[in-house]
Amino acid sequence: MDIDMTGGLIFGLLGSLMGLIGAAIGCYYSIKNTRGPKERKYMIKLVFAATLLVSILLIGVFTMGFPAAHWLMLPFFALVLPAMIYFGNKRQRAIRAEESNR
Repeated sequence: MDIDMTGGLIFGLLGSLMGLIGAAIGCYYSIKNTRGPKERKYMIKLVFAATLLVSILLIGVFTMGFPAAHWLMLPFFALVLPAMIYFGNKRQRAIRAEESNR
């Protein structure tokens, strides 16, 4: 292995590790900061769905190879993930309002 390849491997693994740590912290606080049991249950389902969706995307990236995977990643990060966040937050606000009325 030459020095450029080693540096790319190290920084690629380091970046992936930082991404996983950031995702774990985000999931933890998304669940922790809920205000009621129904909202917490919904947030756990949403975190699970997002984790499953990202895992499927990554499996596709690594099995298809990186040039072909760009076409898989683009709609996910441009359409699917923002829609999931938007509708997930909308539903969370509705659950929060419903629980505060009780």
